[in-house]
Amino acid sequence: MKKIFVTVILVLSLILSYNTKQCYAKSKLYTNDNIKLLSKIIHHEAGNVRQKTRKLVGVVVLKRMKSPLFPNTMREVLFQPRQYMSEYSLMQVTPNKKSIKTAKNLLKKGYKGIKKYPDNLLFHSNFVQGEIYTVSDGVYFCLHNA
Repeated sequence: MKKIFVTVILVLSLILSYNTKQCYAKSKLYTNDNIKLLSKIIHHEAGNVRQKTRKLVGVVVLKRMKSPLFPNTMREVLFQPRQYMSEYSLMQVTPNKKSIKTAKNLLKKGYKGIKKYPDNLLFHSNFVQGEIYTVSDGVYFCLHNA
C-alpha cells in the first residue's frame, strides 16, 4: 500500500511539474539582453505614445528578425547601418515601465504572438516607406512589397 501511495504521489508531481512548465514557458527570444534592447528601442521610437504604437514598433523589430531580408538577432537588426541608431546612443536610453512591459510581453510570446501581423510588416517611420499597413500616433507602419 505504501509503495502505491508513493508511486501515485510521484506521478502527480510529474504531471503538475509538466503542466506548470507548459503554462509558464517563455519563448527563446525572452532573454535579458533582448528585453533590454527591445525596451530601449520601443522607448526611443514610441515611449510616450499609445500602447498600440509601442507594440507595433516591437512587432516590426521581431518581423525583421524573422525576415530573410534582415539579420536574425535583435542586436544585429537594431545596429544595422542606417536603420535605428548606434549602439552607444541606444545604451544611453532609459526605457519607461510601459516600454519594458511591452517588450517583455512581446518577447514572452515570441513569434507566435506576432502571427496576426503580416510577415512583410518591416518598416516604421514618420514618412511612408512602402504600402501603408496602419498609421498610429503619426507613425507609418509599412509593408515591404518586393
